[in-house]
Order: sequence, then structure tokens, then C-alpha cells
Amino acid sequence: MRPLHAVALLAATLAAASLPGCDTSFRPATPNPDKVAQTDYPNVTLSPDLQGWLVANPSTVTREGVLKVSTPVRLISAQSGQFSRVQYRYIFLDKNGVPLRAQPDWKYIKLEPRQQVFLTSNALDAAAQDWRLEIRTNR
Repeated sequence: MRPLHAVALLAATLAAASLPGCDTSFRPATPNPDKVAQTDYPNVTLSPDLQGWLVANPSTVTREGVLKVSTPVRLISAQSGQFSRVQYRYIFLDKNGVPLRAQPDWKYIKLEPRQQVFLTSNALDAAAQDWRLEIRTNR
């Protein structure tokens, strides 16, 4: 009987030691790693409610002193009069992928169905080397 009692006691001890509440290191919480690498992050992102309703063509990027970007977008709703109001902003990044200190503000636009519009902006700093465009429903 004694060996069986010792095995049960050992099993109970090991089970108690593996409980998550036993960590006494008090480490801060950390985020999980992003599965989308910085180099693979898309230049144009939408709020989830616009996905499936807004399409974009490739952007035109020029550099005439500062970086300028123009992105053609179109609301694909088929019903006349079914417009959408959106906000957009460009974020400009330096050569290391870090956002520049000075950034353009959010801009507002009304999108009519099936009509292409050009979302445009230019960097406020000549150090801009890359960009991102965020589009969301008007708030």
C-alpha cells in the first residue's frame, strides 16, 4: 500500500506545480508576434466594414521634392444613390520604416457608386521613403 500512496502523492504534487497560478515572477504581459512581416504589410488597408465594397487600383507614386501618392478607389455598390462617406489618411515612413513626425490629417470624402476617385496626399517631410494608406468609414 505504501508505494501506491507515494505514487499518488507524487502525482498530486506534480499536478499542483504545473498550475498556471504558480508563476511568481510577475512578468509584464507581452504581445504575440505579428504574423505579417513589416516588409509584407499592405500599403492600403480598409476598415472591415468596407471590405467587399471598396476596390483600389495600383497607386501612383512620384517624388518632386517630397513623396506624393495617388490611389484610385471605387465603391462597387450597384445601386444609384447608395453612397458611402469615408475618411482616409496617408502615413509616410522614413528609410527605416518609422513614421515621420509630421503627418497629414484625416481627409473626408463622399464616394458615389461605380465612380472612381483619387485619394491623394504628399509627405510633409522630404525624408519620406515609403507610405501607407488607411481608409475607414466616416466617424
